[in-house]
Amino acid sequence: GYVQDKIEMNAFVMNLGLRFDYADQLSPFRSNPLNPTSVVDSKPKLQWSPRLGVAHPISDRTSLHFSYGHFFQNPDYTRLYENSQYDVNVREPIFGQPNLDAERTTAYEVGVSHQFGEAIVGSFTAYYKDVIGLVGTQYFFPFVEGRYVGYTLYVNEAYANIKGFEARIDMRRTKYLSGSMTYTYSVAKGSASSETEDYPGTTASTLLYSLAFDKPHMFNLNANLYLPEKTGFSLFGVFPLENTIWNFVVRASSGYPYTPQPNGRAISYIEKNSARRPMTYSVDAQINKEWKFGPTKVTIFAEILNLTDHRNVLYVYTDTGEPDVTTSGGYSQDYIRDPSNFGPPRRIRLGARFGF
Repeated sequence: GYVQDKIEMNAFVMNLGLRFDYADQLSPFRSNPLNPTSVVDSKPKLQWSPRLGVAHPISDRTSLHFSYGHFFQNPDYTRLYENSQYDVNVREPIFGQPNLDAERTTAYEVGVSHQFGEAIVGSFTAYYKDVIGLVGTQYFFPFVEGRYVGYTLYVNEAYANIKGFEARIDMRRTKYLSGSMTYTYSVAKGSASSETEDYPGTTASTLLYSLAFDKPHMFNLNANLYLPEKTGFSLFGVFPLENTIWNFVVRASSGYPYTPQPNGRAISYIEKNSARRPMTYSVDAQINKEWKFGPTKVTIFAEILNLTDHRNVLYVYTDTGEPDVTTSGGYSQDYIRDPSNFGPPRRIRLGARFGF
């Protein structure tokens, strides 16, 4: 449940809100998975989450904005009820816990928007997120305190923080051209990239490292060119490019991190995710040409994905940092040169649309 209000004054606009989250699994579970008599009831989880957003116009072209909020998210039900029959006759048994707490996030954002001209608007935003209570795993060794088997529990012990900056420029259509451009710099660090990263295992990270989905630099450009009737160059009184739309999308980003392992062996003193795959980029294009025949409209289009046919590296071998070279495993060259280590090559699609 939530309540919210909007306050408008000459100097600023304020959005206020308060949200209440309550979750109760109403599910008995074993506090000790190996002891059938240790059944207890799950406890309810709740949180009051204040939300605040403020916009302050500095001039008729520039405004500041700020937001702050708390957020509450329940774990996936898989993490609550996995192996709820408490079967230990499996390799590396792992048990869900209905008593898992919710993931709790505190987020801040501040930015400025400015209109540079009649057609161009820019926004610049910095943000920070602090996430606690992320689900991770904890290993319990066998032959300790009467335990005859080792097992793993899902627990709320992982932590993460994400911070970054985003710049965006939008240009509305000016005669023929429109588009947008976005650049994002972000850093995502935490103690685990996923719920099961440390499973099966007996140790958990106490350091913050780059998470598996961390991409510090991301760039996107979208350009759209529209040539209406009787525009473009003329050839014997005919305008070949009239009634065409040219759309180009450029994407570029840093590669994902990985943990280097010399000679293919995991070495404990090497920082997790301390190396990074090569950057990736692609240029996609779509071209549309329209004709009208009375009430019928025919559009022929061509879609070209990865226009430059760039080989984007999606996976590298951890001993060499290369997508097609490894010195471990004794694999054949056909196996090592796995084409799925690279992104798709250039693809061209042709099609037509008919309107009546």
